[in-house]
Amino acid sequence: MNKDFFVLREYNNYPSITEAISSQGHLIENKTLEQGVIESNYNISGQLNVPLATKLFYLKRLRVVDHIPRSIEKMYIDLKEVEGMEALDYNNKSFHALLHQMKKIDKLHTREQILIVEPDEEEKDLLKLEEDEEILLIKGVAYKDGDHPLEYYEISSDTNFYRYRSLSSFHG
Repeated sequence: MNKDFFVLREYNNYPSITEAISSQGHLIENKTLEQGVIESNYNISGQLNVPLATKLFYLKRLRVVDHIPRSIEKMYIDLKEVEGMEALDYNNKSFHALLHQMKKIDKLHTREQILIVEPDEEEKDLLKLEEDEEILLIKGVAYKDGDHPLEYYEISSDTNFYRYRSLSSFHG
């Protein structure tokens, strides 16, 4: 299995992952595993700064690049933000491109926690991992309008799929 391809995530630039992959000539499939409306739990309510049991749009997808499963992505958004989008087909589509097109909403910045963890059985199965392989777990909140939380997400991927770069400049 060839896992040489990676996505470069820059801390000051947030392009659509779908667009970033396809623009490099790679075959990408976004397969919806689950989607619907759920109620927020204690953790997600805290991340999104919404009351407990708030109605959320939930989307869980498997990202496959060049026929190799690379990541599982879960996203949670206050249903009020995306009303009318909860029943759309998100297979092979960029969620954030549709969000911009339909609701004129863009995420301005994110805060992420990056961890290396042991996968659960579902992650091992979906990502076709060896028994002793670890995964990269990215937990983050995307913000709009300054510090207003838009989305809480968790991304589980093989450890080579995402690489990070921070660019800064000094003006003195």
